[in-house]
Amino acid sequence: PYTYTFGHNISPSGELAAILTYNIRKGRLEVILISMKDGRTIRSVTPGFPVKYDGIDVKFNPTDGISFTWDNSGEKIFFFARKEYENYLVVFNVLTSKMEQMIKLKNIQAPASPDYHPENGKLYFTGIDNFVGSIFSYDFKSGKTEKLTHSKLYIKSLNISPDGKKFIYSAKAPFAHYNLYMAPIDALDTPQMLTNSDFDDITPSFSTDGKSIFYSSNELESYNVYKIDLANQTRFR
Repeated sequence: PYTYTFGHNISPSGELAAILTYNIRKGRLEVILISMKDGRTIRSVTPGFPVKYDGIDVKFNPTDGISFTWDNSGEKIFFFARKEYENYLVVFNVLTSKMEQMIKLKNIQAPASPDYHPENGKLYFTGIDNFVGSIFSYDFKSGKTEKLTHSKLYIKSLNISPDGKKFIYSAKAPFAHYNLYMAPIDALDTPQMLTNSDFDDITPSFSTDGKSIFYSSNELESYNVYKIDLANQTRFR
């Protein structure tokens, strides 16, 4: 019954992919699991969720980054939802197909691009506060949300390095295009600028070994995949 794919994310083990799709029979968005071995649909992770709530927040603008992410164990997924004009961070258990937490994100608009830290157990994401796109974190132990960037850069999407020490994000200065910035986790407001162009470089992601950056750019008037080798700053298309 599933048609269209609005986003996907491969599990830490590489055996499964979670797919954000549309169930045409029930008329609602669902997250389903498929096998990376043969493409077989295993089951829906979020049965009935859009009935109780306003639904999963879908990102149609590619600059927003991914719609959901996994934890390190591959047992939970995290995504955003809306209910009565409020934004929530949702924690779903993939093994039981049950919602574990629904956390209200106060005063944060358009949350997007979630990424679970490989070491400290926090979830990092982008959102809009006072009309500026910033990076936030949510600490599951303390239950606190923290704003981590306070610059004039409008940040759209982020990704954390495999060792958890660096962030790569797409951002733009006023009246400029989106470019890529890299910064250590404890100094996100003082990043290194990796690209400086007259087109948009978006949705960056570290390679699994942390030595390269993959991203999309409309340099050729349509979006293509590019790669930056961090060791020598070489760029490939």
